[in-house]
Amino acid sequence: MRKVICICILFFVVQFNGFTQQSGFFEDVFLERIWLSVTNSNGIYNETLIAFKPDATLGVDTSYDAEKLIGSEILSLYSKIGNDNYAIQAVPSLLFDIDVPLGINANVSGPLTLALEEEVNFSQGAQLIIEDTKTGLFYNLRNEQSFTFQFDYLLDTLRFIAHFKPAPLFSALTGTCLLNDGSIAVNNLSTTPWNVTVFDIDSNILINNIEVDSFIQWSQFPAGFYLISFRNEFYAEYDVAIEIETALQIEMQFSVSSTIVNLENATIDFTAILSGAEQIIWDFGDGTIDTAQSQVSHTYNAPGIYTVTAIAGTPGCEQFDSEVITVNDVISSVESLKKVSSYIINGNIFFTFNQNFQPKFLEMFDISGRLFYAETINSSQQHIEVNGSSINNQLILIRFTSKTGESISNYFCN
Repeated sequence: MRKVICICILFFVVQFNGFTQQSGFFEDVFLERIWLSVTNSNGIYNETLIAFKPDATLGVDTSYDAEKLIGSEILSLYSKIGNDNYAIQAVPSLLFDIDVPLGINANVSGPLTLALEEEVNFSQGAQLIIEDTKTGLFYNLRNEQSFTFQFDYLLDTLRFIAHFKPAPLFSALTGTCLLNDGSIAVNNLSTTPWNVTVFDIDSNILINNIEVDSFIQWSQFPAGFYLISFRNEFYAEYDVAIEIETALQIEMQFSVSSTIVNLENATIDFTAILSGAEQIIWDFGDGTIDTAQSQVSHTYNAPGIYTVTAIAGTPGCEQFDSEVITVNDVISSVESLKKVSSYIINGNIFFTFNQNFQPKFLEMFDISGRLFYAETINSSQQHIEVNGSSINNQLILIRFTSKTGESISNYFCN
């Protein structure tokens, strides 16, 4: 812990420079703070505070920064903003590299120890690298809390720079319900590359020492636990365990109230019971799409054969089911205004002709327009019988042509 006398000195500086409103600056339990200290061989000690606040800048923030009052102290440590010395300095949140020059004053030369005295809420994986511009050496204070150096009080005042580097970001993306192909993403916010290795739960290497200087994503990972290992040139070591979860399987039970209806009563109820999905899309096969509910009703306005498709889930994680709906336009014998009426007995189709209409030819076409049945009708016939066993559950087009060339066509389904 920091020495009580230094806390008092810092508090006095804040009071003296008119920053009494900053009491919350120290009390904010979520604020990231770093105390750096310097100590000489006689145990004389001094420190400076650097804090990370979202609304701070790299320049002077009068609401947060407090200047260092340097007098006749035997030893003094401070940060620099321009040409001024600061006991307390706020910088932006650590989302990019931040460099803070340090100053040291001493009344004599000799060995000094620079240390990471205390850290509060400093992110795991974030780095504090001290650069010694005199020797060209770098010290990672999150690995070794301190280092000792020989100090020349006439030449070494502005010898060190504190380099703050953000922790790498990472995420595990859930695999799809069908392929179970999860992903691992890494985003490096620092200019210093991270070397990344990914292990499975059995310590097998899946990604081996890949240098990441920005964003990268690896796919085709099954659900399970993984270890991501980060290393960089400053001997930083950061390991984190993540889990790729298994997406829910999509299941759907699809039912309809009827698969064959007549046009005069062509409203059908559709029901889908879903598991693992909330969204469903109905395609009724007649150009109508409905995304509202798992229970819907739809009315067809024309005879035909329609394939109804239900799609549950989201793109990449979907379940399909379909049903064929037949809508008949059967000629009814009770419709006296029609020239041809029909009815079905034991699979055979009976056609009866209005006395004002005498057909000469009967032709039947399948849904593709292919003629598969033709019959010449005797002029004395008022009705004919056709074996309908070959057209069971098929939509066909029936055409009657009279001697005068008058033609009557209609859809029919047995």
